[in-house]
Amino acid sequence: MFFDAMGIYNLEMCLPPNSFLRSHVYKQITSVYPPTTVAATTALYSGLEPCESGWLGWTQYFSEVDKNDTVFLNTDDDGNKISNYPDESKMSIAQKYCPFKPVVQQINEQCKNCNNKLDTRVEAHAVSPFGDVPYSNFDELFTTIETYCSKPGRHYLECYNNQPDFTMHEKGVDSKEVKLLIEKIDKSVEKMCKTINERNPGDTVFIICADHGHINSEVSVITDYPEIMACLKRLPSLESRTPTFFVKDGMHKEFCELFKHEFGNDFILLTKQEVLDKHIFGNGGNEALLKKQFTDKKNYEDFIGDYVAFATGNRTLFNSKKSILKGVHAGFTREEIMIPLIIV
Repeated sequence: MFFDAMGIYNLEMCLPPNSFLRSHVYKQITSVYPPTTVAATTALYSGLEPCESGWLGWTQYFSEVDKNDTVFLNTDDDGNKISNYPDESKMSIAQKYCPFKPVVQQINEQCKNCNNKLDTRVEAHAVSPFGDVPYSNFDELFTTIETYCSKPGRHYLECYNNQPDFTMHEKGVDSKEVKLLIEKIDKSVEKMCKTINERNPGDTVFIICADHGHINSEVSVITDYPEIMACLKRLPSLESRTPTFFVKDGMHKEFCELFKHEFGNDFILLTKQEVLDKHIFGNGGNEALLKKQFTDKKNYEDFIGDYVAFATGNRTLFNSKKSILKGVHAGFTREEIMIPLIIV
């Protein structure tokens, strides 16, 4: 199970040490970079690093349509739907050019194609509003898991919930609503584990984590800096706390000077080559295999502009006033990067 944005920082802010979730933290681990839903949930779904999957951030620039694409929504910077280029399939731009085979699918294909004994076969499902086993509300998530765990045979359930992230973005990480929500998650998980274990003692392992942590933002908007905007080919992409910039020819020096003057105390600015050399989006190793499986697959380097900035504090660089959020993630702070590995 993974709960969106339930990082170590957020758990410790909302729950006492003797709470069910905190008392079962096996160890603290890091998210992928950037610590954001697009990159991290894809890593959990696929077993791939962001540099391998190509799913890096909330918006990514696709040269095929010459637009920034909000990858989960398949919309441009203005919120308009991007056509299913270059064909009329149901795939989004990201699904076409950054394809991967989910772990759930891999498990089911492996079990279908092998002649192993019945007691070693595993039936895998994605329990998610977008998975093959959808649920409609918070309580139904837990009853669905209980139902599948009571069925005969072995199951692998991959379960996603968009809380507390959804509420944090609107209310902030230190709000009463978020505290109550994480307390509810804690109690619900405890009840579910107890119910399933009483029914079949020792039969189920629960692995619970988050995709990233979450902090409150200090707001800046890139369009409030016209001199910087004049240096750019288009609005920044990836994430508001890890924006990448495509800079006009001949304006690189001016851009760097302006950006460091305005944001140098709050962001680390690296060139594209520095980002690649430091393997910030992962070490990779599966690219050739993926390219063999999916001939249309793009290299992740194509989504990185001339520079990438990494937020080191709370200051967040939004593309517009309408995109401002109170709670944020995807930056280079411990609070955003560290997540719990909880095992029951």
